[in-house]
Parts: sequence; C-alpha cells; structure tokens
Amino acid sequence: MTTTPRRRPATAVSASKTGRAAAYAARVLRYRALAGAGALPRVGSRSYTRFVIVGRGRSGTNFVRGLLDSHPGAVVHGELFRDFDAPQPGVPRLLQSRRAWRRKREDPVAFLHRSVFRPFPDPVGAVGFKLFDDQARDGRWKAVWEHVIADDGLRVVHVVRRDRLATLVSLRLAEASGTWVNGRALGTVTLSPSECAEFFTAVDAAEARLRADFPDHRRREVAYEDLLADPEPLLRDVQRFLDLPARPLVPTTIRQSRRPLPAVVTNFEALRAHFAGTAWARFFG
Repeated sequence: MTTTPRRRPATAVSASKTGRAAAYAARVLRYRALAGAGALPRVGSRSYTRFVIVGRGRSGTNFVRGLLDSHPGAVVHGELFRDFDAPQPGVPRLLQSRRAWRRKREDPVAFLHRSVFRPFPDPVGAVGFKLFDDQARDGRWKAVWEHVIADDGLRVVHVVRRDRLATLVSLRLAEASGTWVNGRALGTVTLSPSECAEFFTAVDAAEARLRADFPDHRRREVAYEDLLADPEPLLRDVQRFLDLPARPLVPTTIRQSRRPLPAVVTNFEALRAHFAGTAWARFFG
C-alpha cells in the first residue's frame, strides 16, 4: 500500500518563501550599504532613526557599536571624523569614494546628510556612527560637533566606563601593543600618581561636558560595566531608544584583558596608598 506524503498547506509554504526572500533581500541591501559593493537602490527614505555613539577612547564605544551593528535593521559606522588627511580603517568603501571624501573635507555637514544619513530601504530602521569626545570639537571638523549638538532629531548613545583606572590601563596597553581592536594585551604598565590624577580629572570633565551638551530626551547613557554584568535589559532599552525592534545582539569585539588590575599595574599598591582617602580611592579597591 502506498501512501501520499503529507504536504504543508500552500499558504504556509508561501509565507515561508516570502519570509526567506525578505530576509535575504535585507541581508543583501545591508551588505551593500556597509561594504559599498555596488550602488544602493535609489528608492528609499530617511524615515529611520539617526544616532551617534559618543564617549571616550577605551570606554567600550566599539563594543557598543559592534553590538548595535549586529542588529539586522541597523547600519552603524565607526569613527568617520578621526583624521582629516587619511581615510579611516573600517569605514565602508561607499563612504570612502573620491566624491564622498572630497565632500567630507569641504563640507562635513553635507557629508553627514548626503552620504551617511542617505536614503535607505525600509529594512533599515536606524543609522549611526561613532564620534569620540575629543574628535571634531575643534579644528577642521568643528562644524560636525556643532551640528551634532544642534540637531535635535539626532539621538545620542553615551558610553561611559566608571572604572577610570581600568580605562587608563586599557589605553596604555593598546598604545604599547599597537592593537586597538580584538587583540589580547599581555604586558604590564607602570603609572605615576600625577598621570592617573590628570587622566581621572580629564575623563570626569569630558563626561560632564557630554551630559551638558545633550538633554536627557536625546541621550541614553550606557555604562560598560553594566553591559558586562547584565546586558540583556540594557540592550533592549537602547534598541527601544533607537526605535528598533528588540533582537538578540552579538558582540563583534573581544575584551583586551581579563586580568585583575593588580596583576597588570606593577605599582598598584603604591598607587592605592597614594589615593587613599580621595574621591578616586574606589578605583583601587
């Protein structure tokens, strides 16, 4: 006796094919946007959420950028305004063309409007880039920072790292190794009390300045330590802030070092004694 194989209803098959096709189309469009592999379709809109990731170096901004960039509906660029005279590594070719590069140097605000926040197809729901606190505040990129502050429609993801000592150690290890992303740091550092105090003061001032620059309704503060301790609720909140449907986000970077600070800082105990009783003693606990 022969039996006829059971078949799924036509509607289910059709819906499955439609879903796969839509997912594939979204991946293709996103790849073209990020890698510059050919021109994007001329159809599209700017109805997505525009945002910028701000913070200090070694505070976790690249970690946050990678997480958000793993969202299927987000396009998140790196540091677009780090150097005036050299192309930025990791920036898609679409933003490194001669026309885009000339526009960025001659009119960086127009570059933001026409090249970065260009029309995108519907699957893209948020577009952003990374901007360090010490980039574009002065000099030839100054118009960029002034525009970012004045643009009330631009949302701000402000990344902070509470442990100032860990930030400084991460900075010194990266400088010594020359590896800033996805590299393991195996060396040690020796820090002077004056070096530490100067760095702690500068970071305090920079974070206060960023909080003053952007009102609360535009800014969402993300602490690196909170991301490590309990990432899920914080990442859901950031996705809501950017009007993105909540999705599991995947990190694209690795931690530089997991060693405790006393094992990395050769004079840790001397620094602990020096800063005892000060506002910065908590970094040496």
